[in-house]
Amino acid sequence: GTAVRQLGGEALLSAPHYDGRCAALAALSDSLDFVADSIVHFGERRHHDLGLQYVSGRGNGLTEGLAHLLDRFRAASGLAVRTLRLELMLLLVHHLQGLSRSSYVCDDDDATEVDECISAFSRAVGRTEEELNVFLPPNKRSYVFGSLASQAARLAMWLLPELKVINAGGVSR
Repeated sequence: GTAVRQLGGEALLSAPHYDGRCAALAALSDSLDFVADSIVHFGERRHHDLGLQYVSGRGNGLTEGLAHLLDRFRAASGLAVRTLRLELMLLLVHHLQGLSRSSYVCDDDDATEVDECISAFSRAVGRTEEELNVFLPPNKRSYVFGSLASQAARLAMWLLPELKVINAGGVSR
C-alpha cells in the first residue's frame, strides 16, 4: 500500500501554502458570485429580448433549472466564505495557544511590549487581509475579519487558567 504522510497541526497552519489556500477560498467565492451574477444578467437579458418587463428579484425570468443553479452558486460562495472565516479562527487558535507558554510577570517597561504570538498573529492576519482584499467585497471582508478581535479576547479569557503566574504588568501586556 501507499504510505500516508501525516502532517501535524502546526504544519497545516504555518505551511507556505496556507496563505494560498485562503486566497483560493476567497477567489472561489468571488468566482461563484460572478457566475451567479452572470446568471441573473442572463435572466434580465432574456426578459428584455422577449419584450417582457423585468422585475428585480431572485431568479426572476430564469427557468426553474437556472434559478436552482443560481441558488447553488450563491450557497457555494457563502460556504467558501464561511470556510475562510473558520480558517482564520484556526489560525487564531494556533497563534494564541502560545500565550500559556509565555511569562506574564513583567515590570512596567516589559508591560508595553506585545507578546510575540500576538504580533505574529497580527502580521499573519495583515498579510492575509491584504492578499484577500481583491477577492472579497466589503461585506464579506467584514464577515471574515470582523469578529477576530472578540474571538481573540474570548480565547485569551479561556487561556487565563493555564497562566501560572501573572502580575499587574502582565495583565497590561
